Amino acid sequence: TLTVNLTGLRITIETNLWTSFSFISVCQGTSNRLTQLGTFEDHFLSLQRMFNNCEVVLGNLEITYVQRNYDLSFLKTIQEVAGYVLIALNTVEKIPLENLQIIRGNALYENTYALAVLSNYGTNKTGLRELPMRNLQEILLGAVRFSNNPILCNVETIQWRDIVNIDFMSNMSMDLQNHLSSCQKCDPGCPNGSCWGAGEENCQKLTKIICAQQCSRRCRGKSPSDCCHNQCAAGCTGPRESDCLVCHKFRDEATCKDTCPPLMLYNPTTYQMDVNPEGKYSFGATCVKTCPRNYVVTDHGSCVRACGPDNFEVEEDGVRKCKKCDGPCRKVCNGIGIGEFKDTLSINATNIKHFKNCTAISGDLHILPVAFKGDSFTHTPPLDPKELNILKTVKEITGFLLIQAWPENWTDLHAFENLEIIRGRTKQHGQFSLAVVGLNITSLGLRSLKEISDALIIFLIEL
Repeated sequence: TLTVNLTGLRITIETNLWTSFSFISVCQGTSNRLTQLGTFEDHFLSLQRMFNNCEVVLGNLEITYVQRNYDLSFLKTIQEVAGYVLIALNTVEKIPLENLQIIRGNALYENTYALAVLSNYGTNKTGLRELPMRNLQEILLGAVRFSNNPILCNVETIQWRDIVNIDFMSNMSMDLQNHLSSCQKCDPGCPNGSCWGAGEENCQKLTKIICAQQCSRRCRGKSPSDCCHNQCAAGCTGPRESDCLVCHKFRDEATCKDTCPPLMLYNPTTYQMDVNPEGKYSFGATCVKTCPRNYVVTDHGSCVRACGPDNFEVEEDGVRKCKKCDGPCRKVCNGIGIGEFKDTLSINATNIKHFKNCTAISGDLHILPVAFKGDSFTHTPPLDPKELNILKTVKEITGFLLIQAWPENWTDLHAFENLEIIRGRTKQHGQFSLAVVGLNITSLGLRSLKEISDALIIFLIEL
């Protein structure tokens, strides 16, 4: 039997996986690339949990392995993606990203692409046929790649130079050979015959290549009086910074700005810095009066998931803040999927020594079956179970802890006996901050664990 002792352990449970600020719903996004999460059904449900009701994706939007007849209508709410958009290995006929306006490209797929649409086909001429991104009007950073989408209609008509930054046009990779004659043509009213699908509503909206010379970035028409303010991205409805469809850098209420209002202002009378009552923090591309719960405040006025080097977290007046270390810092180490572990799936024999003397993990920790089996492809030997004791110094994990494999003769998780808090700022499958799956253990042995933050559910399965 599996005994779970929850005495003294505080678990904060919250049903929503997104946070609402200034009437905008945001979600974390994913970084799974082409990894399939369980069965097709499991994978789809994980996608749905992450992006349901989401308007702004703080990370990447990855739509993969979606089978025919699955309902993706929940994607219609997405308006902005901060990272990249990956659409790959789907057989569903339509992906309705019809309200997506901007891809910022703060992270790029394969370090090159802000939008990658790859191998979306099945047997008997099935697969992705419609991709009505009719409101996509700007990609700030990164190029676009289309490959192996044999029945995708109309995308070959799109004028990408109106959407993509000119600095990235040379990296475009466009394999747009459609093998079907059944695609409907663009509506006759579409400019230069460019559209995302049939019907006038799917005509491509041009907001750059039609602009007058006087316009610095975007426009709403061909006249010099139709120029958008230079703080606008995607387009605008008028000339002011409050008329933008999307903000190029930061949105402060209804106005686009180059920076958020500073937290402190210089007082020339007292020669001191005073608190700015109008000051706000930057959270993604939005200015907010307070950072989301479970984010950390920096002295520079930003909401971050983890403090940087030479800083530590402290709570003041109910707010988690980053403070400079007085002397040597506690040792904060990157988790799996970050920094030197960017392309790593699990703790293993090769990387375990990197966690020596770590007291806090910035990100997630994964222990998967491949750790103990070894990987002949990467020439990684099996992990010696004794080396897991290196993790005994870990007191904090800012993301999630996933354990899918464990030494057979170990009855508990004593390698984590000093772990005090799992913050859950990122979650396994968008839901779990602690996932212990399929282990033959009799107790958890997490004797120091006091808190699992941010609405996370403990998920335990006993073999």
